Amino acid sequence: MVLSDHEIWMEINSKRLSFNPLITPDQVTPSSVDLRLSNQFTVFKPQTVGVTTQVDLTKIANIETVIQQYAEE
Repeated sequence: MVLSDHEIWMEINSKRLSFNPLITPDQVTPSSVDLRLSNQFTVFKPQTVGVTTQVDLTKIANIETVIQQYAEE
């Protein structure tokens, strides 16, 4: 689904769409939101050969716990 800039603002105002950190009005353009990257990146730790790790994000209450366990900044 593609939203116009007007629809993007409607979704933000109705709280059905949110951004953290908050976006500024100049980041919303017709049919898009310009996002900014941080100077910090999170990468997944190398896995043991032959071992597969699967994480069901729909069952995670706190994503920070998963990041601490499987990734590093």
